[in-house]
Amino acid sequence: MEPAVEIKSAPEVGEALSIDIARPTQSIALLTELQQIAAATGASYLGLIRDYAKLAFGPGKIAFDEYLALRLYDNQFLAGADKRAFVGLEASRKIWLKANYQLAFYSLVENKIAATALFAAYGFPVIPTLALFCNQVGRQTPDLLRDDDELRHFLMDSRNFPLFGKPLDGDQSLGSASFDRYDATSDSLIGARGTETPLEVYIAELKTHYGSGYLFQHRMRPHAAVRAICGERLATVRALTILTKAGPKLQRACWKIPAGNNAADNFWRPGNLLAQLDLASGRVLRVIRGVGTSAEELLHHPDTGAPMVGTVIPHWREIVDLALEGAKVLPDVTLIGWDIAPVDGGVVLVELNHTPDLKLPQIADARGIMDETFKKFLAEREQHAEEWKRRMRASARKPMVEMRA
Repeated sequence: MEPAVEIKSAPEVGEALSIDIARPTQSIALLTELQQIAAATGASYLGLIRDYAKLAFGPGKIAFDEYLALRLYDNQFLAGADKRAFVGLEASRKIWLKANYQLAFYSLVENKIAATALFAAYGFPVIPTLALFCNQVGRQTPDLLRDDDELRHFLMDSRNFPLFGKPLDGDQSLGSASFDRYDATSDSLIGARGTETPLEVYIAELKTHYGSGYLFQHRMRPHAAVRAICGERLATVRALTILTKAGPKLQRACWKIPAGNNAADNFWRPGNLLAQLDLASGRVLRVIRGVGTSAEELLHHPDTGAPMVGTVIPHWREIVDLALEGAKVLPDVTLIGWDIAPVDGGVVLVELNHTPDLKLPQIADARGIMDETFKKFLAEREQHAEEWKRRMRASARKPMVEMRA
């Protein structure tokens, strides 16, 4: 039997709107894929196996699905980029822990209400919370939905639309939903392109999977220039910052663009687009759809026909400034992936990630994350971690001071 590996995939574009609890898996035939790549690139079958093996056992710890997604088999696409500078998920986990080694801050960043409140207190533009659904803990307040009836009443109230919902501690847009309105005739929530989700089905899904916390926000309206490209959907810039001894730096940035029936802009959702950016100007250099052998470059948005390549992201300087200034708020979380959206009148901080997906900028730029700047930053963090551990050990050895009345 031909060996196979599992990769993450998503529901097909056009399926009915529902809550994605997890990214579905599918199997790919390793030998078949290598044979197809060999035929497309002219590389020998054994040469590809050797090439993949070097990267799999190298510092980047590249898995086979990552070898495909990053197109590390395609020397023409990589245009001379060092393959050993790319990292996979296994190496990314080590990078996250090296950069953000103080785990005590993880809970703060992962809790969307706490993180939003923190950055709002510092004056950052954030999306305010409309309500929180939680049927496991909490006392009665106007903004806490504690049972079916309160949740149902909230979802039937036209004042709350357009509406965006997401898990309190979720990531990768899993569990998120976007609705334009509630339709009393069908007793359904109406989403993008007229898709319908029965109200009781949605309530049941929230109770089953997100009773510990599900956040509701007004759906923000994107900047007019973005609306002309992808409609009434936020297209966020993923800005990756590092906090060095010399101060915060923008390490990489790419633009996530929703397409098809997708309400969220995450690139793993089939049909969505990813743009390479010029960091100085915010100009779109290249737009891709799909990964690996199915990847294609696009000049125009597939839904609207609007040109994308050459477009300058609105309020680019504000986006960069917000990410750099935000990096100073949590000085012990030195590697952050920011999701920032241009809206009419400025920009808004959508989310921050302390374990950012390093595959995104590598796919967008066709260049590995481990350049000299990033390696120097990680060396700084390693040294800082050792100094911190020494201080902690020294503090633990100090005798307790007797408290006197």
